[in-house]
Amino acid sequence: MQAWVDNYIASRRGQNIDSSIYYGISTKAVTQAINEYDDSGGQVIILVKTRRREATGSTGDIDNIFNQEILVEFIKENDAWKIDNAIWQPV
Repeated sequence: MQAWVDNYIASRRGQNIDSSIYYGISTKAVTQAINEYDDSGGQVIILVKTRRREATGSTGDIDNIFNQEILVEFIKENDAWKIDNAIWQPV
């Protein structure tokens, strides 16, 4: 996951994004379900259903409310489950 974050930040820094206009998105997990579970292999994939709110201009200007799913992949390292990947599903 750390490698993904580092690559994402590096790719975004190279783009000319207008930061003078506020843009925010908040996400709330609604439900979750285990898609795959392999304790001996140290992997689990959980499907999380979310409710998301987009705002532009200011925090109070809600432009869009929608549902979206995300697959969260975990790996087991030293008896601790850690996020390895998170993949937003198409809306």
